[in-house]
Amino acid sequence: MKILIYSDCMSIGPAKLEEKHRYGGILNGRYRNIEVLIKGYSGQTTDEGCETIEEAKKENADIVILGWGVNDALPRGLKRKTRSKIIRSMYKLHLGEKIRLAIRKFFLNPLEYFTLKLRKPHFYIDIEDTKKNFCNIIEALRKSGCKKIIVLSIAPVLNYRFINANQNIKKYNDIIRKACVENDVIFVDVYSAFEEQGIKECLDEDLFHYGEQGHRIVAEKVEYHIDELLK
Repeated sequence: MKILIYSDCMSIGPAKLEEKHRYGGILNGRYRNIEVLIKGYSGQTTDEGCETIEEAKKENADIVILGWGVNDALPRGLKRKTRSKIIRSMYKLHLGEKIRLAIRKFFLNPLEYFTLKLRKPHFYIDIEDTKKNFCNIIEALRKSGCKKIIVLSIAPVLNYRFINANQNIKKYNDIIRKACVENDVIFVDVYSAFEEQGIKECLDEDLFHYGEQGHRIVAEKVEYHIDELLK
C-alpha cells in the first residue's frame, strides 16, 4: 500500500517546521506499514499540477491526496510574470537569503498590496480552468490505477497582501467541490475545519502556510478517510 501527497506548497511548508509536524510526516508516523510519499511544489498552480502529473503517476500510489488551488485563487496585485521577474533578478544578483527575504517583506509584498488596492486583481488561473485542471488530474490518476483520491479544499489565509482572499478562496472551493462530486472523489473541507478551530491559530506566522496546528488538523481529517478506505 502506498499513499502519495501531490500538492502545492501547503504540504511542504513552512520550511522552519520539521517534517514530522507537517501532515505528511504525521501520516507517515500514523501508518507505519504504509509508504507515504510527498510531492509538493512551491508556488505552483493547478496548471503545473497538470504538467507534472506524470511524476505523480510514476509512483503507482493506491491513495492520492491532492492539495492544489491556493495559488490559483489568490487575488494578486502583480502579474505572475512581473513577480517572477523580480524574484529571478534577486537570484541573478546573488543576493543572500536574508536580503532576499527582506526585499520580499519590505518591498515586493507591500508593492503587491498597494497595486492590488489600486487596480482590478489578477488571478493566476481562471476559476473554470481550475475545475478543468482538477478533473484532468483526477482522470489521469485514475487511468494510472489509483484506487482512491482525496482532495483537500483550499485553506483560508490572512496575509495582508491578498485583499479579499478568503472571499475568492470560497468561490474556488465551491468549484473544486463540484469537480469532486462530478468525479466521485472525497472532498475534505479544510477551510471549515480551520474556521472552527480559529483561522489564525491554524496558520503559520506568515498567515499563509499551514501552521503546526493546521497540519495536525489536516492530518486528522485525512486519517478519518484513510481509515475508512482501509476497512
